[in-house]
Amino acid sequence: MAQTAIGEQAQTAEGEARTTSKQAAAQSGQPYPPSWIDRFTNWIQRLSGPAWLFYAGLGLVLSLLRTIVGWNDGSYPVGTFFRIHILDCLNPAYLLLVLHYLDDMAQKSLVNFRAVLNVDEPGYQRLRYQFTTMPSRPVFVLTVLGVVFGLAYIPFLLTEADRQTSKYFTSPAAVALDSLNSVLVTTMMLTFAYHTFHQLRIVSRTYTRHTNVSIFDIGPLYALSRVTAMTTVACLFLVYVDIASYSDLQGNSPVIGVVAVIFVFIALGTFVWPLFGAHRLLQQEKERWKSEVARRMEAVNLELLRRTDAGDYSDAGTMNDAIDSLIKAQGVMGKVSTWPWDPEAVRVVVTAVLLPVGLWIVTRVLERLGF
Repeated sequence: MAQTAIGEQAQTAEGEARTTSKQAAAQSGQPYPPSWIDRFTNWIQRLSGPAWLFYAGLGLVLSLLRTIVGWNDGSYPVGTFFRIHILDCLNPAYLLLVLHYLDDMAQKSLVNFRAVLNVDEPGYQRLRYQFTTMPSRPVFVLTVLGVVFGLAYIPFLLTEADRQTSKYFTSPAAVALDSLNSVLVTTMMLTFAYHTFHQLRIVSRTYTRHTNVSIFDIGPLYALSRVTAMTTVACLFLVYVDIASYSDLQGNSPVIGVVAVIFVFIALGTFVWPLFGAHRLLQQEKERWKSEVARRMEAVNLELLRRTDAGDYSDAGTMNDAIDSLIKAQGVMGKVSTWPWDPEAVRVVVTAVLLPVGLWIVTRVLERLGF
């Protein structure tokens, strides 16, 4: 109980720090006001209890309401659940949770990254604000688009057969809830896509414009790769769940497989793209150091040849030691990684990609064997 209380106090303090930093940044002349999503997640952070509990409760309440409507209008038997409706209701809550979590993680990662930043305190506060806050205007525009597209999606973009298969608009209450869920899903997916682009662009810009790159102190550079890795995992989880649900309705269409592969590559791109600028800078720094070692190796060898020609062997041992040290330095330079990602982050991403693929292959093999 004591540990739980301490954990809740720490989480509350962290939430207050996050909210205070955003408010202070906004008041100190930051380039844009926070979006309504950020205001909402800040409000959630200030509530008592863990934030994930609110999002889980939101998804469960929406799911229960839609299920009760389905029971009431006879869409499916009382006591059963329809997967599409459950996913429709859980998706917005999941995406809100992911946005909240990624902002918190970005703030923590930036603290660990502080040692290699070449900005002053106001510059650091500005970066922290940009890492954890979306501009209000683009999010407002995306929200309007989400409302319009969400309201039009089911009645105008789905065929009658699709509506019947998905059990949409089966009663007036179902029309209201299905329209609401469609608006929420569309709005949150557009916002999540923009959040991903916005945050990872800031990651890339931070690496290339505000970082002191050193191949001998690459540890702090790993910090921001955790943000890109978790973004990739969040994208993959959403893709896998939605593809699996859609395939249940449409069968094993090859189109589903193609779509899944495309989205997997897009998700992987969110991991690699923000780190590419830092990779280029590290590669340049590595080449510079290799050139420095090569020039010194050339100088030592020229001096060794000069002394040999002069018959001066008095310092041969020292010269050999210098050559051996430079050879070792060349070996060290060759082994230095120029990708600023945490090995653990790479393992998480690889697992997120390969584990579902492996499970799919095992399932298909078992089906062919008659299990």
